[in-house]
Amino acid sequence: MIGTLPLDIGYKARIPQFYYNDGSNVHVEYYTIKEVKSYSYNSPKTGKHATWLVTLLEESTNAIYNFVIDKKDRRLWQREMSMSKGMWEITVNEELDYQPIKNKFNKEQAIRQISNGNSVVIGTAFARSSSGKKLGGLVNTAKKQYAPKGTEILLFPNSAYYDEWLDVNKKIRKEKKVAEVPLDPDFGHSIKRTKIYDDEGHFEFADLMPGNYIIMTSFDFTNSYNYSYVSGYTNYYNYWGYAGSTTNYGTGRSSYTDKANIEKRITIDKDGEKKEVNLKEM
Repeated sequence: MIGTLPLDIGYKARIPQFYYNDGSNVHVEYYTIKEVKSYSYNSPKTGKHATWLVTLLEESTNAIYNFVIDKKDRRLWQREMSMSKGMWEITVNEELDYQPIKNKFNKEQAIRQISNGNSVVIGTAFARSSSGKKLGGLVNTAKKQYAPKGTEILLFPNSAYYDEWLDVNKKIRKEKKVAEVPLDPDFGHSIKRTKIYDDEGHFEFADLMPGNYIIMTSFDFTNSYNYSYVSGYTNYYNYWGYAGSTTNYGTGRSSYTDKANIEKRITIDKDGEKKEVNLKEM
């Protein structure tokens, strides 16, 4: 009801409200709008909104209500109600209708695509020696780091929905104004999972239909490298005194642990195809 009123700065009104109660002869209670002023409301999903902050008094109890109402579409964003002992009850609009992704996720189609085909993907997951930290002029001695046995590999169909979801969240991260949009609650049904089954990073997927897919994984790996360091100096003297010095160098070997985050897009062109994939971090 509050949102239907001609709200403006300084607006005042006394509003009757009908209550039906068998135990009381009083069926009408009055509320007084004490104040209306402009207010900027910040939604975690859709950002800032120009609103009215309406303060209302319930005359029978002296309870105070604050309503945050959108100036444009009169949406109720928040309601605050005073309670005993200085407590407040606050209810917030959760924007259940908010959906910035225009393309719809098709759960049934995605499940069919990963379950009803005859194609397979066989692959190897690994990180190369150039992955991870920059070592400058140091020599990296680890040539290839396979994903450890038991590492989980994910595969799911690519779609217009997923590509739009990526684009929308990329824009949100750039602007840093609202929270990122989560994936559709049913998206997990479209994900096929397997694990690395040996010490050389091998994995397999089966029962796939033709189409576009995304494969991804994440794992820790160790890079080793050789380095040189100054171990000391040798000073030379002759009959007349100090004649110079040379720098002594030592060599050592060290390592560090890093994380590989790998994502690859693939296409299965025909049913029954065997697709070989190198899932590597460049």
